Amino acid sequence: MRNLKILKAALLAAPVFFFAAPASAQPGDHHGDIAQEHADHAEEQTPIDPNAVRVNLPEPAEAWADHRVQLEAGRRYSIRVQSDAFDPVARLVRAGSTDVLAEDDDSGGGMSPLITFTPQTSGEYVVQVKSFAPGGSGEFAVSVNAMGPLPALITTGARNERGNWRVHSGNLNASSAVDRGRKFADYELRMTAGQVAMLHVQGTGDIDTMLQVFTVSDRGLTPLMENDDGGGGLNPFLLFAPDEAGTYVVRVIGYDESATGAYRLRIGH
Repeated sequence: MRNLKILKAALLAAPVFFFAAPASAQPGDHHGDIAQEHADHAEEQTPIDPNAVRVNLPEPAEAWADHRVQLEAGRRYSIRVQSDAFDPVARLVRAGSTDVLAEDDDSGGGMSPLITFTPQTSGEYVVQVKSFAPGGSGEFAVSVNAMGPLPALITTGARNERGNWRVHSGNLNASSAVDRGRKFADYELRMTAGQVAMLHVQGTGDIDTMLQVFTVSDRGLTPLMENDDGGGGLNPFLLFAPDEAGTYVVRVIGYDESATGAYRLRIGH
């Protein structure tokens, strides 16, 4: 890849801004029509620093534009890319390497990439920028800010609590009850007001399940809570803390009509 411009930053004093090239027409991207998308996200975008230095990159634009910066080991940096011309994608590599250390698309608000990175080694790094849509180009800004250290971990004020787990072994198969084509099993859960229950399903194989919680009177209707994959992989997880004491229904149900297989439902108090 051709190095378009080398700009090194005095990071400890102020943000560093890089700008790139005149715009050309671009096709639609993953956000739909670019013009409409920029209009839709205008209020979400962080304003670009009006005092930033503007640099014109030669045409035609390369797939990735490289911008080199000096980073210090152990310091935390935020790297933000902004553009009013196209939808940018950013990644960070070490100079002379192709290994991607970090990358982002839209975490900076609107369609702006934002990377937070702490280098293990001081030296030269490369912020690489391109348009998400093939052929997109135009002016963009890259700012690199040195951030303060992370706060110390909290180690005091904790107390230990012992919990009890009830474990149900189940299986969704041809003999299971069916609701709207999906196999399910319902379990009784007795709760006091304000009590917290941890509900977790761990399936075997590739069974995809959901967790739902109902009142007894609304069993199978509108759930009080539900979750799909909060427990990791295809496994659901819920924290349930009802305002009223009573008996509730915990339902393990297949994500779709094809979901079958063994699972374990763990209920912890």
